[in-house]
Amino acid sequence: ETMQAKIENELGHSLTVKWNLTLLTNAISVEIPYKDVAMIRGMEGVKKVELENQYEAPEPVDANPNTANTSENMVGATNAWYQLGYTGAGSRVAIIDTGLDTDHQSVNNDAFLHAIEEVRAEGKTVDLTLNIPSSGLNGAGVKISDKIPFAYNYIDGGTRVNHQDSASNHGSHVAGIAAANRYIKSGSNYVDAAETVKAVGMAPDAQILVMKVFGTNGGAYDSDYFAALEDAIVLGADAANLSLGSASPGWAYD
Repeated sequence: ETMQAKIENELGHSLTVKWNLTLLTNAISVEIPYKDVAMIRGMEGVKKVELENQYEAPEPVDANPNTANTSENMVGATNAWYQLGYTGAGSRVAIIDTGLDTDHQSVNNDAFLHAIEEVRAEGKTVDLTLNIPSSGLNGAGVKISDKIPFAYNYIDGGTRVNHQDSASNHGSHVAGIAAANRYIKSGSNYVDAAETVKAVGMAPDAQILVMKVFGTNGGAYDSDYFAALEDAIVLGADAANLSLGSASPGWAYD
């Protein structure tokens, strides 16, 4: 805040601040005219000025995922499930992407809780409680269900995280790979997802933190996913996934 005030005094006008980042990096994300970059870069107390990359959501494609029958050969997932008894219960994965179809059958909360009760019946303790702090987060997220205990839209603001905007359904695809339920609700019963819909996540009993960074306002800037990553850390996520579309990890230049 002190540095921001110093810059504003030098410029003679207030800054349009998107994020104040303090955990992954000490940085202010601002929109400024390019002509002001050199002046800010030369100020005492400013280590570096970076122009942000902006990422665009991928175009939707038709697909027929069959993760339940192919994951064993790729990552040994079924060995972890059935031989080691690991289903992801009690863990949380942050999906930093285009959002999530929260009404999708693969994230149905009743089916999720049915699986958790099975795990608890085996004598394991599973805590689904996620305490969302009243301060200290970049995004004022909300709980949607036990399966989805946190959701926030970092690109547009607010808690609308579905795909009914300019973004693709890529986030649901990624969330499904990570944590699609192992049961599908069918009436008042629950059926095996691998057998019925041929799609089940790598950690099907894990909770999903939905962090939408692609939406009505376009694609994510670097600081948007930094803000989401900071919140994933504060919320105690066990893993965070970013599928940003670049063929080269890290910085990419034309």
